[in-house]
Amino acid sequence: MRTRGFRLLACCGLLLFIVITLGSPSAWPQVVGDRVRLVERAIGIPGHPVPGNPGVSHRFLGGTTVTVTSLDAATSWVQVEDSSGTAAWITRTYIAEVVPPGPAPSELCYQVGTWNLEHFHNGMSRGFPEYTHGGPTYPSRTPNDLTAIAAAIRDTLGAKILILNEIMGEERTVEGETRSRSAELDALVAQLGPTFEYIIARSGGPQRVALLYDTRYVRLNAATEIAVPNTEVQGKDIFARDPLMGHFTFLHNGQAQNDLLIVGLHLASGQHLNKNHDAAMALLRRKLAEARADGTVLPPGEFDILLGGDLNASKFDDKVEQFFTEMNTGDWAVLAGESYPATRLAGVPLTPKSHLDYVIVTRKTATQAGLFGEEIAPPEATVHQELAHGQWDTFRRTFSDHFPVTTCVGVMADND
Repeated sequence: MRTRGFRLLACCGLLLFIVITLGSPSAWPQVVGDRVRLVERAIGIPGHPVPGNPGVSHRFLGGTTVTVTSLDAATSWVQVEDSSGTAAWITRTYIAEVVPPGPAPSELCYQVGTWNLEHFHNGMSRGFPEYTHGGPTYPSRTPNDLTAIAAAIRDTLGAKILILNEIMGEERTVEGETRSRSAELDALVAQLGPTFEYIIARSGGPQRVALLYDTRYVRLNAATEIAVPNTEVQGKDIFARDPLMGHFTFLHNGQAQNDLLIVGLHLASGQHLNKNHDAAMALLRRKLAEARADGTVLPPGEFDILLGGDLNASKFDDKVEQFFTEMNTGDWAVLAGESYPATRLAGVPLTPKSHLDYVIVTRKTATQAGLFGEEIAPPEATVHQELAHGQWDTFRRTFSDHFPVTTCVGVMADND
């Protein structure tokens, strides 16, 4: 009986090993060139030098999307390559799903993103907190600086929609109605050209969230702030600046194409406020569900959503935020892989140091529409450090301590 029991146990163990190793058939890549999303795993995904070799030569960041470069029929192992060009073999256990192909690079797409313009307020000096550690201060921006910022947005980035942070705003009475406006953005729009418009939040005092857009390419359908009651976690309000959302339609040759919801965010300052940031993002998801049920700005059938802004949180430090994991699986994708560049200049002397600005989008699934996997193909947003040409101090003096971050969203017939 012991022998039979042992054989039965060994047989069952072998079967379990085969099931675990092979994974789910729906997650199997079929050809070289397929893109696959790795499972979420805090210690990373082990990569091996050759198929069947247990030695670990590399660890891929869990939850990222990688490209299949080879398939081994004998072991059912898969060689994958990340965005840095590092390749290694993995078992199919670690493949969460095959990512549906997105728009080809040759297809039309519009740049959408986020940029913190560092205390965009006439007459205010900048440089916090570096000047408290011996770094320089920077004066209020000049007309030439505005010209340079406008050229970067319009010509270099080619941005069609841009979330802006830290924008000075005020309430004005226009045609008997109180509206939030910004003298600083008025001056910037004058440089950008007459097709650019903006909306700006009422909350946030001198550091508000705004949405800037080019009416030649997008139409604003509806917009509102997501009203959030004062909720303190770790000693700070989770939303000192309420999120600002706008529902847009892409235009091509004047014809309406696909719609999407843009949500501008600016979470509480302080990378150590991980519980605060998690509470903010959890509440945001509940508020989006409420907005869809209401239908005023987010139509019930609209599942193309892009969140962006200065999250004051890093996916790469030891102050772990759960939302980076929770929102990089299932219906969401964080467009920041293991090679994601720093988005903020910091330190004395200044260098690109902090990863604070992100684009997070809905993911296309088998049952629901979404941006990533359909309108968005690259798994990582672009951090535009090239605007600085390596001259970090000069860049901050003219532009900001943050770099703009963009992704290209495909222009196509709407499917939700």
